[in-house]
Amino acid sequence: MKENNPFIYLKCLVIFLIIALTTTIFSSNTSAQSLYEKIDVFNTLIFVNADGTIDVTETIYYDFGPNQKHGIYREIPYQKTNVDGEKFNMIIDVLNVTDTRKNPYQFTTSNSNGRVNIKIGDPDKYVTGEQLYQIKYKVSGALTYFTDHDELYWNATGDEWSISITHASVKIFLPQDIQNNVTIDCYTGVRGSSASNCISVKEKPNMFLIETKKPLNPYEGLTFAVGFPKGYVAVLEPQKDYFDKIAIFALILAAIAWFIWSFIYPIKIFLNWYKDYKNSKKAKITSAWFSPPKEAPDKPYPPAITALLVNKKFDNSLLTSSIIHLAQRGFFKIVQEGKKDFNFVYMNTFQNNNELYDYEFTLLKALFNNAIVGETVSIKSLKNNKNYLKNISDFNKKLSNAMVSKGLLSENIEKINKKYSFIGGISLYFLSFLTSIVAFIFGRKSAKRTDFGIEKLSEAISLKNFLTSQDEQLDFQAKNQMFFEKLLPYATSFGVEDIWVKRFADLEFRNPDWYEGDYFNALTFSSFSSSFSSGIQSASLSATRSSSGFSSGGGGGGSSGGGGGGGGGGSW
Repeated sequence: MKENNPFIYLKCLVIFLIIALTTTIFSSNTSAQSLYEKIDVFNTLIFVNADGTIDVTETIYYDFGPNQKHGIYREIPYQKTNVDGEKFNMIIDVLNVTDTRKNPYQFTTSNSNGRVNIKIGDPDKYVTGEQLYQIKYKVSGALTYFTDHDELYWNATGDEWSISITHASVKIFLPQDIQNNVTIDCYTGVRGSSASNCISVKEKPNMFLIETKKPLNPYEGLTFAVGFPKGYVAVLEPQKDYFDKIAIFALILAAIAWFIWSFIYPIKIFLNWYKDYKNSKKAKITSAWFSPPKEAPDKPYPPAITALLVNKKFDNSLLTSSIIHLAQRGFFKIVQEGKKDFNFVYMNTFQNNNELYDYEFTLLKALFNNAIVGETVSIKSLKNNKNYLKNISDFNKKLSNAMVSKGLLSENIEKINKKYSFIGGISLYFLSFLTSIVAFIFGRKSAKRTDFGIEKLSEAISLKNFLTSQDEQLDFQAKNQMFFEKLLPYATSFGVEDIWVKRFADLEFRNPDWYEGDYFNALTFSSFSSSFSSGIQSASLSATRSSSGFSSGGGGGGSSGGGGGGGGGGSW
């Protein structure tokens, strides 16, 4: 049996000590910074300018403790990401860095990984103890523009400092003209924290002070969001300079494309519309005719199809007239309570009805998807009903498909409408005003009617003429309620119900089977129609969202580290 050699243990001990000493040396820089260094005060001064830029001055009292360093570095992100994951580049222009006596520091700036890196200090000199660094910079693209307000959502200190910050404050100056309707929120802690260990004070109508209540630990920061009314600051997007030949060539091509888009393409759009307009003049129109166009001897086209064939325009009257028409056919009853409250009472099932158009089926599904016969659905309840919003969004699409499938149009109106709405909008953005105007006025109505559609167009226009005519010779049938009800949804679809009901002003009506309430007569029907249409239209509303897709930091919806700004720093 071998004896243990004491020199082996001694060698192991020496190796262990060398490894431990090496590890200590390598980690000394980081640990020394976190042990001895801190920021005593981090004050930020921000001016929101009318041109959409912001001027930022950061005053940092940095305590190096016993450590000897050249200076500090500050990293500020120039990229911010919206709720859709899209990156947005701000322009950060560092103006100067000074000390307590306004003497300039030596500094360099560089951009990397979406950040502006500011390295402050002289590589040939050392500093120790407390030093003051005042960093001034201008930012373009820091503001966010929402539909109902503008906002500066800014991470003032950054949340990537590996040292603590004893006290932090922000003073914000808005343009002088802003006196009211300003909201302010502040957040503290690590990135994503919704804690608010801070206070905000309104010192003047356009000046606000934010301060932390307690020190910020390493990797904690102070963030704020100040919202103010629209119209006081310009909408400012980041700009890029193009100097190389490729960019110049691209600009030339873009200019040529813009010219074609702005002056040649509008002619093509107009000619497409004019071709169908010229064909529509072939329609043999009777001055006035009291019968809707028919797809079969005993089957007239519904009101929405009839009106869309004439106007080629989507509006709320198509939906309102379809609801009245479906109620007349016995699927549900409209119950009016007061002037503006409406309910639908489900009367007959529709799921297996083969005579319904797809768009009518979709509308009934939107109203009564899981309802049972006898159940009541109020218009107000549809406002946030996901089933209603999902199905009603398909109404125009299914209606357009019906126009094509029945041979009335050769092109889908909804697709044409969306196409030229997009073209009009993007043309406006690129300052192609002529294209935008032509697209909105003529392009959206350029869907082509078929020869069969032209034939039915003559009957539809004749019906509209009858509904709007005040000729007493045409009153031979306008003497009974049944006739009034029969053409009521058609008058509604054309938007001429006010004219139609005046012809029945002298008649006393009883409530029809499809309506229950106190407002169904010729004198008050205009009020009924207006209130009913308004109720249907308000059933879907859009939430506010910024034009660039960024979320708001106001109203408690923000967090520490959100918005622009941020980053961190350290010593070197």
